Amino acid sequence: MPGEHSRIEKWRLFFAFWPTDSVRQAISDINRKLAPRCGRPVDDQNLHLTLVFLGSLEKSRVDDLVAGAAGLRTERMTLQLGNLQWWRSPRLIALLPDTIPGGLLHLHTDLTNLVLGNGIPLDRRRYLPHVTLRRKVNSLPQWPPFTPVDWNLRKFSLVRSVTDPHRAQYEVIWQSR
Repeated sequence: MPGEHSRIEKWRLFFAFWPTDSVRQAISDINRKLAPRCGRPVDDQNLHLTLVFLGSLEKSRVDDLVAGAAGLRTERMTLQLGNLQWWRSPRLIALLPDTIPGGLLHLHTDLTNLVLGNGIPLDRRRYLPHVTLRRKVNSLPQWPPFTPVDWNLRKFSLVRSVTDPHRAQYEVIWQSR
């Protein structure tokens, strides 16, 4: 009807590596070893390694992002996650690699350039690959002993985040070959 405003559907999106079941289980095992009252654990099905956070975008922009991402080449690489850190400002516990493979940094740069080339502004903080394990952590916990996780990175995904008052749910909407 004339005078009515059409509602543009927006999706909250990010590019990420999505773990296999075995990698997810290994990361979950580390998370369970942390003190039970240490923040709020990230749901196992939401564990991932973000490459580029896009924020809230019109759904109509997804096809261009997927087309550009499909043309990117990724090399096979292994990421060893063996370093737990507490980040005071965002109040979270993260699992990080001891060393960052050059291929991961190249993919992050390629995706950043793709997103910027599509006119989408990004937060330009230094990229620090990590898996968030806990949120709302108020103080540095004592770290449990754990075995580092070897994650063979090959396929990356475009993921949609749907948040309700209780939790976030992530939906992989596209995955590289």
